[in-house]
Amino acid sequence: MYKQVAEICRSEDLRFYALGGTLLGAVRHGGFIPWDDDIDIALPRPDYDRFVGIAKRELPSYLVPKTYRDEQGESHPMFICIIKDTRTKIQLNHANVTENTSVWLDVFPLDAMPSNTLLRTVHKYRLLYERMKIQFSMYEENVHQHRENRPLHERALMKFREKTGFGSQWDTYELMCHIERTLRQYDYEREGWFVNMFGAYKFREMFPKEWFGNGIELPFEDTTIPCPVEYNKVLTQMYGDYMTLPPEEQRGQQHRMTVISLGEESSCEG
Repeated sequence: MYKQVAEICRSEDLRFYALGGTLLGAVRHGGFIPWDDDIDIALPRPDYDRFVGIAKRELPSYLVPKTYRDEQGESHPMFICIIKDTRTKIQLNHANVTENTSVWLDVFPLDAMPSNTLLRTVHKYRLLYERMKIQFSMYEENVHQHRENRPLHERALMKFREKTGFGSQWDTYELMCHIERTLRQYDYEREGWFVNMFGAYKFREMFPKEWFGNGIELPFEDTTIPCPVEYNKVLTQMYGDYMTLPPEEQRGQQHRMTVISLGEESSCEG
């Protein structure tokens, strides 16, 4: 899946980078983290917008890209672009919730943050508030997912939501439209910072653009993947001492999935 996405990005001259666990895997392992189970890439907002349209036209029919705009009315829409291989079937297990789905690849937009420090701080807290409202509106879907790993303040907010019902009347789709408008407020090409707002680490994924630059190709399994030129700074900000492996008891499949079927044409290779 990654190779087909990368081919589109390169042929269309779209900027893209490995991010999150995929970036960590490229730097530390030369490929997948052995206990990881997906791929994360990110594109600057202008390139991301172009990519979504091109992917819907040019990817094979069994690779289906969707954003929240394609999932209006669904119980748990995702803001980012998720590409699923419909030939596969897997089972996800979140606490006491089980879901059947397909293998996927995550594509994140990188949105501009103001170069001015004060404006950046104001914009940051506005985005946090709008993201919190989305989480409250999706409480029934989110409450069981990775609950034990949530920071204390998030657990407190979720407990507040559980006790009061605050936000239950909010429409998730409308809130996502609103935060997208907020994220588009600043011009990517003019500002010096950006954020991966819907990444797992929130504003630990806010970086100066110069850290990413034009990217640097690093080995990833039997291919290569573009990474930030200052990948050491990026990974240190996100993970701290990222070259030290976590304790064995913390090395587990992030999404707790069971493979049901890879499909006749699918393969674990590549």
